[in-house]
Amino acid sequence: MEILGGFGTVAFEIEEQLKQLSNKVENIYIPFAAGGVIAGVSFYMKNISKTNYKIIGVKCVDHDYKSETISSSIS
Repeated sequence: MEILGGFGTVAFEIEEQLKQLSNKVENIYIPFAAGGVIAGVSFYMKNISKTNYKIIGVKCVDHDYKSETISSSIS
């Protein structure tokens, strides 16, 4: 949970910047690999911020995140 809390600070920064925008934002696009950042942002937005933003995960089509994550955890 501490890791998700740390990634939640990303959501706090996003929220602060969204407050400065005059237009309505409905979606937040979060890049992901292993899922930690998107989990933290989603948790913060739903449970702490209580906002209704739709969180959408995006990743690079040509990148093999799974093998990178596995090899980094082995070494």
